Amino acid sequence: MRAIWEHAYCVACPEHEVLLLDTCDGCGQPLKNTRDHIELCECGRRISDMKAAGASPAQLWLSSLLVTQGRSSGLWTPAVRNTSVDMLVELVRGLCILHDPHVAPPRMNSAVPRSVAESISLLAPLDALLADWPRGFEAHVSARIAAGTPEARTLNTLLGRWYLRLTAVATNNELSPFLEAVARVAAAEFTGVIGLDRGAPVLLEHAT
Repeated sequence: MRAIWEHAYCVACPEHEVLLLDTCDGCGQPLKNTRDHIELCECGRRISDMKAAGASPAQLWLSSLLVTQGRSSGLWTPAVRNTSVDMLVELVRGLCILHDPHVAPPRMNSAVPRSVAESISLLAPLDALLADWPRGFEAHVSARIAAGTPEARTLNTLLGRWYLRLTAVATNNELSPFLEAVARVAAAEFTGVIGLDRGAPVLLEHAT
């Protein structure tokens, strides 16, 4: 049992590249951290006999950063080193909860998964966003631009709350690659004004 495994967004073991288990595959009940024998479920099923499913690259990317307290994303891209875990969590929460531009966003504090399965469901958008980095993320940015108001003059107006959260956590720090990807796509596909918001330094440097 490791403390970091209790983090709502830590769903995988980067060392073994498998998903964490929090439910017994024998009795179907949650594995309680108060059980008498750590190696056994209360029903007698041995934990080491349970089969863990393989984790996706996105799940391993996030879990690696959480397990190392933000020091390294390991073998998975985008390569991130020495980032703030709080900023990382805010980034991931925004990217996942606000993933669909066609759906009204929920309250940001509504995403409190209570099991590995719920966490996996919440984090599902990361698989596409981080796929073949940065192409998967750039494709998402392109789709958001296409879904935005055609008359928008700034990225703030065009991309709304999603973009505001991104600039709040990924401007001039270790998470800047996400904002840099937005800059590259916006330079090619957005006809409005770039560089009139808090992400201006990053946008103007990478909008080529």
